[in-house]
Amino acid sequence: MNTHSKIESGLIIKKIPYGDADEIITVLFQNSGLRRLFVTGSRKSKKRFMGLIDHFAHLKFDYTIRTEGLARIKSIAEIDPGFSDTLKNIETFALIHYLLELILSLTAEEAPLPELYQLLLSLPKNLTTEGFQAKNVIMYTRQVLECCGYAVDFKTELHPEKDDDCASAFKRLVAFGESLAQKQSRVAPFVLSTCF
Repeated sequence: MNTHSKIESGLIIKKIPYGDADEIITVLFQNSGLRRLFVTGSRKSKKRFMGLIDHFAHLKFDYTIRTEGLARIKSIAEIDPGFSDTLKNIETFALIHYLLELILSLTAEEAPLPELYQLLLSLPKNLTTEGFQAKNVIMYTRQVLECCGYAVDFKTELHPEKDDDCASAFKRLVAFGESLAQKQSRVAPFVLSTCF
């Protein structure tokens, strides 16, 4: 089996347990796009990865790509220690997780998405500064969709200039996203019940 190593910055956008001790994470890399990685022992020992394997963590990954099976993490390093602190606001947390769900539904693995990576890096700070308003919810959803290759006429679909109510704007966004992904959002009920 051929292998080669790669070092690259990325954002963890999904993680699922595997067995008693391991995890499979999905990372949006700066240059390589989405890639799933196998993390050995991350659930059993917090020392090995310093407890950094978490949703929306911004890390530098040293990983091994294999011709068969998933790539495996060798080591990680934290890039911005305060980055995930911006998710302490429940509205920011909820909207970002909805956007990550959209990205996972609409994006193929290993398709380079540098604009999307930069957008997600700036999103928590921008949302904290600008606030959770209808126009921002619509604007960032539109930008994520455009980065994923969907050109949407939001003036026709969602009438953002008329949306004074953030909840109704978000409901229309969810319906639109579900029609694109052709499946129901798991995150949207949480966002609507928590934030509105």
